[in-house]
Amino acid sequence: MVFMITVCFCGPIFMTLLYVVFILKKRRTIGFQPDINEASMNETVRLHAIEKRKKKQKVERKITQSILLVAIFFMICWGPFVILIFIEAFSKYSIPEWTHAISITLGCLNSIVNPAVYLTLNSNFKKAAIRKLTAWFCYSTREEDTKISS
Repeated sequence: MVFMITVCFCGPIFMTLLYVVFILKKRRTIGFQPDINEASMNETVRLHAIEKRKKKQKVERKITQSILLVAIFFMICWGPFVILIFIEAFSKYSIPEWTHAISITLGCLNSIVNPAVYLTLNSNFKKAAIRKLTAWFCYSTREEDTKISS
């Protein structure tokens, strides 16, 4: 039980938070770095460098948001299961079976929520998913058409 809680629940949360802290720390250092030879740059190059830095910060902000959302949904979905395991291990209270079924179902729901978060926040993921689903659907439709016509 201790293994399950520390490695399977707290481990991913800890690693996610560590990654978020790393990204935030990197964003702060990137945001305050002066451009190399900024004084000697002409206005167009300087504006391009500023625009490039802002775009990179926007991408990192979106990545941080999606990682935080995935971590929050992970805690919401798997938290009840871990709490029930704690209650069963350290108390004499008998937990009804239906609560276990709900907590496990909620945990499995996490597998549905993660792609939804990525589809919502990541345009590249959304484009790739649409492209794959379209190709899969079109391929399966063509396959059915050839079976019907044969």
